[in-house]
Amino acid sequence: MNISLWMKKNVVTIEAEQTLQEAIALFEHHGFRHLPVVQDQRVVGVLTSADINRVLPSVLNQEEYEESGYLIEQTTVAAAMGSPAITIPTTASLLDAVGLMRRNKIDSLPVVDAHGGPLGIISITDIFQAFHEIMSTEGGDTCYDLKLERTGEAFYKMIEVFKQANKEVLAIFQHYDFSKDQQLVTVVIRGHDNDALSDGLWQNDITIEKITAPGSD
Repeated sequence: MNISLWMKKNVVTIEAEQTLQEAIALFEHHGFRHLPVVQDQRVVGVLTSADINRVLPSVLNQEEYEESGYLIEQTTVAAAMGSPAITIPTTASLLDAVGLMRRNKIDSLPVVDAHGGPLGIISITDIFQAFHEIMSTEGGDTCYDLKLERTGEAFYKMIEVFKQANKEVLAIFQHYDFSKDQQLVTVVIRGHDNDALSDGLWQNDITIEKITAPGSD
């Protein structure tokens, strides 16, 4: 599941030497929360609304707060942005993006080319949407949660059952650390007329834990 299929393209960026006033105008105009910062056509950081709030005086300090307009006009994006930039290449997968976000405690990643140039941005919201679309049965797909032995042979036997039933497999997810002796696998397939498939799974000692069919909750 390549992130290029799910990232937002034609990403809006801001130069490191532009001001926070200009950044705020972009946030308000586009309604987003993350702004890749570029310098010499390379992503060098990310600016968020939280970064801006962090450098501005607190409303509790009235004297300093009155100076916030001046600070917004004079402070550069480079002074407030998070850096160095944590980016991800366009060839990475959704799982790569999730791991990188989790390790760095962030919720968005600029997607860059081989030279560090901006190609897009992917956020945790985009990833949630991607997994929802992949796992959803709203379009007529069916989701099987299967329990089988924790062996390669059992996994390939499962694949063979789907093949013999002439089913189009859209996605397969393996749930790690389910148990010592068994593995839990989720398979999303096209269509919903699957009686013969279900019979074949049971006959091959593959336990059907749950079937999520179109229209079910």
